[in-house]
Amino acid sequence: MTEIYNKRFIHLIILTFLFGHLLYIDTPFVNLEWVYKAGTQYYTTWDPAFLDIYLSNQANPITYSFFSSIFVYLFGDNYINYRLLSLFGGCLILMSYIKYNSPFLVLMIALNPLVWIYSGRAYSELLSVGLLVLAIELHKSGYIKGIIGGISASVKYHSILFAAPYWGLKWLDSIFIKKEIDFKNTYFISALFSTLVFIIFLISYFYLYDIWIVPDKYKDTLALKPTAFLNNFFSYGFYLSALFFVTIPHLLRNTSLKTHLIALSISLPLAIINQDNGEMNFGSLDQILGSQVILLVKIIGFWNFLLCLDIFMRNKKYRVLALTIIFYIAVLSATRPAQRYLLFVIPFWALLISQSDMKLHSLFKWGYISILLCLVIFTSLYQVSNAKASEDVVNWSEENNLTINTNWIYPHVGDSPMHSWDSNLSVQIESKENDEVLFKSPVMILGYEIRKYVVVRRKE
Repeated sequence: MTEIYNKRFIHLIILTFLFGHLLYIDTPFVNLEWVYKAGTQYYTTWDPAFLDIYLSNQANPITYSFFSSIFVYLFGDNYINYRLLSLFGGCLILMSYIKYNSPFLVLMIALNPLVWIYSGRAYSELLSVGLLVLAIELHKSGYIKGIIGGISASVKYHSILFAAPYWGLKWLDSIFIKKEIDFKNTYFISALFSTLVFIIFLISYFYLYDIWIVPDKYKDTLALKPTAFLNNFFSYGFYLSALFFVTIPHLLRNTSLKTHLIALSISLPLAIINQDNGEMNFGSLDQILGSQVILLVKIIGFWNFLLCLDIFMRNKKYRVLALTIIFYIAVLSATRPAQRYLLFVIPFWALLISQSDMKLHSLFKWGYISILLCLVIFTSLYQVSNAKASEDVVNWSEENNLTINTNWIYPHVGDSPMHSWDSNLSVQIESKENDEVLFKSPVMILGYEIRKYVVVRRKE
């Protein structure tokens, strides 16, 4: 009976995840969603100007926009139709883990702030991650696994950095166990076919758009920078484990003092010298937490990361998965870091926690879930309010035929026709004494003002 109840609970979680997003995703864009819209408009209009806009503002392949153009063509040009594929990807992850019959595992992923946020945005990550998890978890056929894995990588390249090494390591592990090389092995076929599909995509992409992997303007930004490796590896490690702080009580009770001291002696100095070389921040929570709390999160987060790795590596069944995560993070640490790249390991890290020998007390487990629920509610409300406030500024400028330097909100409103870097009107977070305030648009959450966009004219 418990198994039946668990299955029903998991299905309820997935439905709640779906409808929870549907409540708010038909709201204005934030960050670079407008770029994916431009890519979609290229396929619905075949106007090359939209292709130029996309390739000038986005390093990712235009695959997501190609798929989303189907929904826009069928159901119309509105915010939700640009985001449906991301929501589908998020649901795909959760459905792939039904077989583990663990509501806690599904909740850990569904309420993870990064998974929740990007499941409601017109970004390519969640569709790619959903396909990746589907390929690894659900299909027994190596050919099908490989093809889905290759398609996942064509949506977001990062997928191939996880899928191919994972299947390759699983194949090597089977060779070690059986003492023979088997080229008909499912894992070998999966790795081979995912790589072939990915290479075919890269060649086709070059033929269609004259772009090899990424546009030339992004090759310097995304180039390998080995000197920043340790700093970036620390950033990924602390951020990942900070999202899964539920493991801390178990580690405190079941790890020796010596191991604690070794982990802290590594984490503490790295935390002090750590710098954000890309997008390794906590978004809207940064201004709430403050620098001292963030430093503490870094120290505890990386300590947690090291101790969890020690536990996962001792588990023979999941050692390959742990090694794949280390490999993936290590490769990404040699280039510009971003917290959303962790989306490709979050489902698997949650799986390791759920399936390991960690003894997580129910009080801590459901307390953790409650905190995650509060976080996703806050971030969702913040996203919607921030987007609407940004849109209000642009709408006001259009109504009054005023050109504004919208530097503060430019990522949210996109390539506004009323935007100019040289305008004597600008958007500020706070007005100064010598500013003439023309318009205000507050970011409100549950009646409280979090921030305010102010359009000012600087007095000479």
